[in-house]
Amino acid sequence: MSYDPYGQPAATPPPPAVISPAIETQPTTRADRFALIALTVALTTILSCVVPGFSCLAPLAVGIVALTQAGQAADPKRAQTYSWIAIAIGGLILIGVLAFIALYGALIATVINESGGFP
Repeated sequence: MSYDPYGQPAATPPPPAVISPAIETQPTTRADRFALIALTVALTTILSCVVPGFSCLAPLAVGIVALTQAGQAADPKRAQTYSWIAIAIGGLILIGVLAFIALYGALIATVINESGGFP
């Protein structure tokens, strides 16, 4: 063993890095992202569609676009499922809005007919 006047310890390798278990991720493509966006838009429309309006068309439009691109997705079955869920939610909201408008119109027509028309 040789004498070291500076008293530095011998070089030791760094401790091995802690390797966390790999999280299994699925590859995504543009079509996968579009399907996820369609599902997100549909779910947020449910929460934000307090006042009936044309915002119920957003999940329909995005869902249809996502469905047409689902074949290019990494997992086409999942992309199609998300797209169909978005289309179904958008369709249900659209039917609800149209039913509300029809019932409201029928109520107004009933009131007008019973009161004898406008003054």
